[in-house]
Amino acid sequence: MTDEKVNQDGPRSIIGKDSPFRKLPCIFDKKQILFFDGVRYCVETVDLSFRKLYNILFDISKLKEEEHVPSDYFPLVMQYAWSFIDSTNRLRSLFIDNKSCIEKKEIKKFIDATVNVKLIRNGLQHMDTSIEYLKEGSFSAWGSVGWFYTENISKPFHGKTFCLCPGSLTPDDQRRELINPLGQMLNIPVGMITLTAVGGYKTYDNGNEVEHRKMERCNLCETINDIIKISSVLEQYLSKQVVGSNFFSSDLLLFAELLSDEEKGKK
Repeated sequence: MTDEKVNQDGPRSIIGKDSPFRKLPCIFDKKQILFFDGVRYCVETVDLSFRKLYNILFDISKLKEEEHVPSDYFPLVMQYAWSFIDSTNRLRSLFIDNKSCIEKKEIKKFIDATVNVKLIRNGLQHMDTSIEYLKEGSFSAWGSVGWFYTENISKPFHGKTFCLCPGSLTPDDQRRELINPLGQMLNIPVGMITLTAVGGYKTYDNGNEVEHRKMERCNLCETINDIIKISSVLEQYLSKQVVGSNFFSSDLLLFAELLSDEEKGKK
């Protein structure tokens, strides 16, 4: 009996072409329009980053042992992973700062579930101070990305575990921890995509600002599932608003062709 293989097309787009996010009702005021447009583009940039990251990790996973990882794959992986973090943090901030646009308990659950995203984003945003912390632990300023790969549905834990470590590797480097899939929820074939990086937060002691740093992990597969859930909740809300209402068009491209006097005469 041969092992059952999985669909390798990768994740699908979160917001479809006919999504109510693209047809906001004319009854909405300007603040609501800006809020939902902001949410849509945050979700779409997160989605795009995740799918590109997923695909490149899939390609790396399929390399034979004697094949080298192309050098440009390393910055690409970090670019997509950090773009995912940055856009997720923007989405989180939109929810925190615009609670009046829509009151949903699911939004609070999303905010609570993505605290680690904010911490990791802060660590990168203030890399100058993070370096002082990182030099003691021999971590990379950009962190590392780990994942688990398997194509075997009948034996999902039979696969390969990876850790991509960008930058120089020193003898005391501490980034070589591999993902352990046992007891975890798996996406197949590429799952448990995890960014490990320095996180940052601030406290105040007698009015003095104190910065804190520690290593944080973010399972991007879990976070993308949280984003899918909250996007579905908002789409359901929007679907009820557009019934019997006109809606705004969206996503317009304008262009103008500039011609010299000589070229104009030819036309």
